[in-house]
Amino acid sequence: AWVHEDYRRQGIYRKLWDIRWAYVIEHFKNFTVYAWCKPMSLPLLLEKGFKEGDTCVYVEKKIAE
Repeated sequence: AWVHEDYRRQGIYRKLWDIRWAYVIEHFKNFTVYAWCKPMSLPLLLEKGFKEGDTCVYVEKKIAE
């Protein structure tokens, strides 16, 4: 989920996350869930019982024409 900067700090991300998580709990019993997040989102996932794993770094490169 991504929330436009004009609407951040209003609980929108958490509401989106909670709705998605309820769907996962209902439809994916006995599955293992993996999540990637930015550092600011990590506390929410830890709160939900996720365990912190290795750090992953995003990189990008535009390929010239």
